[in-house]
Amino acid sequence: MKNIFNIYTENDLRKRTSKKWGDKDRSIIPLDIAEVDVPFDSSIVKELSYLTNLTDCGYVSQKDIAEYKETYAKYYARHHKKSLSMKNAQIYPGVIAASRILSRIYFEEKKATRLEKNIVISSPVYPPFITTVAEDCKLYDVPLNKQWRLDLPNLEKKFKDLKSKPAIYLLCNPQNPTGTVHTKTELKELVSICNKYQIFLISDEIYSDMSAPGYFNSLLCVGGINEGISIISPSKAYGMPGLKSSIVFSFGKANSLLEKTPKAINHILNHYPIRCAIAAYSKGDKYLKKFRKSLDENFSFFSSLMKEYLPKAKIYYTKAIPLAWVDMSAYKGVNAKFIFKKAKVSVNEGTSFGSVDYKNFIRFNVATNQNILKNGILRISEAISN
Repeated sequence: MKNIFNIYTENDLRKRTSKKWGDKDRSIIPLDIAEVDVPFDSSIVKELSYLTNLTDCGYVSQKDIAEYKETYAKYYARHHKKSLSMKNAQIYPGVIAASRILSRIYFEEKKATRLEKNIVISSPVYPPFITTVAEDCKLYDVPLNKQWRLDLPNLEKKFKDLKSKPAIYLLCNPQNPTGTVHTKTELKELVSICNKYQIFLISDEIYSDMSAPGYFNSLLCVGGINEGISIISPSKAYGMPGLKSSIVFSFGKANSLLEKTPKAINHILNHYPIRCAIAAYSKGDKYLKKFRKSLDENFSFFSSLMKEYLPKAKIYYTKAIPLAWVDMSAYKGVNAKFIFKKAKVSVNEGTSFGSVDYKNFIRFNVATNQNILKNGILRISEAISN
């Protein structure tokens, strides 16, 4: 099987106009934005062709929404060998949009003022948690521990401080950028302390499809949640982050939040992303196997390159997400800004993931052509040597 990340050459990818490639000068190798450089699965190509040929670009129908939910339930049963109720599920235009809107509804229900809107994160974490979901809120950080796992004792201390106050914990699941896959035991303990201190739990599970069945643990597998939501989307694994759609699952008291979803959401939902999500979840199983195998190969290739050309770097990854979290502190003065300026390679700045403590870290996106990966790492190595 050909590695699907090697299907598109650099010349092919340079023709793209989306954020990863379109916002960069041709002299820059982009290894930052979490777009995966793969062709669409044939099921999505066929669906897009079908819609385009019929000029079927109207409003989202109730049939679309019902079919999306039914299709995901069947997908979940195939991959996880469990039935999934779609009773408390709703379609949203993307994971971050859902997190932002539902968190605001939660705070409105609590009649919270600006200084009473408390959000807790565990850094290093996906930057839009900080810049978008937690915008205009009081932000608290309980960092991951030295093993990049949830620091549950310190989370409980913080939740205790916030007891009886309107508060949300944003869970990145799996964790971006470290790739940490939270265990069922960790999730159950997290749910227990959220319940104990009345913390509203939001689980962003946008990368859930990338993990092999049995490896990733969803909040959907944990019972007894008093108030929380879990959000999934096909956008990452199926290479269509611009075709935004997500499914929000609510638990306990959070069921009432979905009922208060603004009617404007129905006008924002887009026919194309929903139809493509249906195609992916109903016919994309073979593609997912290829994707996972190719991603494993790319991580092995990336790891060998780093050992050869940047041997002092410490690399953290789990293959649950297409990203690697890299400690560059052994190379004095080398960070994302240095790499961009001197090596003409774009990687993510560690501090953007929540703390100045990560100033020596960078995030690599390994989901691209292996020649591009190699050229990027060679450029960085040469810039350091020079």
